[in-house]
Amino acid sequence: MMNPYSIEKIKQMEKKISINCNDTTLLNSLAIAYLMNSEANGYNKVDDLLRQAYTINPSVKTANNYAYQLICDNFEYQKGIDILQPFVDLKPRSYMPYNLLGFAYLKSKRYEQANKYLRIAMELSNNKNLSICNNLAVSLSLNNLNEEAYQLYTNILYKEPITETMYNKAIASVELGSSDISSLIEQIHKSTSYMSSIDNIDLSVLYYLINDYHSSYKCLMENCNFSLLEWKSLSFVLYHNNRRKFEEIKQDAICQRELWKKDFYDNVDYDDCSENEIDSLNNDIQELDKLECHLICPPVVNTKELYHTLPIGCMLFDCKVCNNPFDD
Repeated sequence: MMNPYSIEKIKQMEKKISINCNDTTLLNSLAIAYLMNSEANGYNKVDDLLRQAYTINPSVKTANNYAYQLICDNFEYQKGIDILQPFVDLKPRSYMPYNLLGFAYLKSKRYEQANKYLRIAMELSNNKNLSICNNLAVSLSLNNLNEEAYQLYTNILYKEPITETMYNKAIASVELGSSDISSLIEQIHKSTSYMSSIDNIDLSVLYYLINDYHSSYKCLMENCNFSLLEWKSLSFVLYHNNRRKFEEIKQDAICQRELWKKDFYDNVDYDDCSENEIDSLNNDIQELDKLECHLICPPVVNTKELYHTLPIGCMLFDCKVCNNPFDD
């Protein structure tokens, strides 16, 4: 499919903007064009164009598109919320602003608000946008509405075998004490997206959560490349099944941090920030040195930290690549 934002069209838009810099439709279109065509080398202008369009003509469209950039590209969730909330309160007809606002609340760990707006987005999209459904289910899980979340994961999987949703359902199953976890792990293992969106580390953790340490170890050894400090549960599995490999990874991690320290000391621009980094590296080394002491009993895993959200996709009004509506 030909990109509707060709270099020639972008040049034409740039010329029109130079004549009329207050045309908000044109400002919005040029910003999207820069996003959708990297050859135009205009990515660093996108924020300013969307902010300018919003400043000149605050509306559902301009607020949504500027907030989209803040939330999905700059990770400025609160700033995006502050801009978009007043216009969502006007009850727009499109599901896109609700989805964007709900996603921002989800990322801000404000789950009741996330649930509210993602429910509306799901309803307005007629339950067809499965990323909304998955992210709502995650928000429900994080808000301890586990049974409702589990049912929603199940409904999604009837429509499409999304690997991340299978994984989320397995986590929800652990929290509910269900017994269908092994079958979900097997489905993920056989899926075409295995080792991309969900990998062997994720599955090893799932096995760990159901106390199947042997299967957890087997899964871990498919690609034993993980952080001992980040994944203490898997450190436990490795330590109790393969001491030699555990010691090898531990020493590699210590040596790596010693090299990073040397790089800081050798840096002529050594400053207070570098001192903080070195303190952090020293703490890591000390923790690695005594890690075995914390692996006598199985470490506790916070299941709430394991859920996977899905990307929300393009939520820009008037994006011609994605055939999004021109306006609300």
